[in-house]
Amino acid sequence: MSKWVGKIPRSDENPAYAFNIPIFGHKYKENPYIPQLISASRQKIKEVYQTELHRKEQIKTAIAVKCSYSCSRRKIDGSTYTDYMYLYHRSGMRPILSEGDIDEHITRSVGELDAQVEEVLLRGSGYTLLGILTIYIETIKVL
Repeated sequence: MSKWVGKIPRSDENPAYAFNIPIFGHKYKENPYIPQLISASRQKIKEVYQTELHRKEQIKTAIAVKCSYSCSRRKIDGSTYTDYMYLYHRSGMRPILSEGDIDEHITRSVGELDAQVEEVLLRGSGYTLLGILTIYIETIKVL
């Protein structure tokens, strides 16, 4: 298995990633991060897939992202504290048999990852998405 890792720049480091700021619950639907992330990174992702295809001819692959979340909690005494957690969201693993399959795989992965992030924010947990930290591309050779 090959794993490619890309650190996502903070919004103040690269204007293409200006969307990568904290967002709470229902506001995510108005400004979903995953499609913006993939749009900003799409060319690099395609290069990774093309490189892997040239090395292995046919691959199975998935895209994953590491997200940082926070949530304010109330203690028994009434004071509050903030919980922080990291969640990994992963698309389904699919075969890419030719370069023509790359765009479809990326598009489908965006929908899956976006739905996972939205579910975390909307399931009543009170979580705030602080940002997307890392993107991973996992590939294995199809036998």
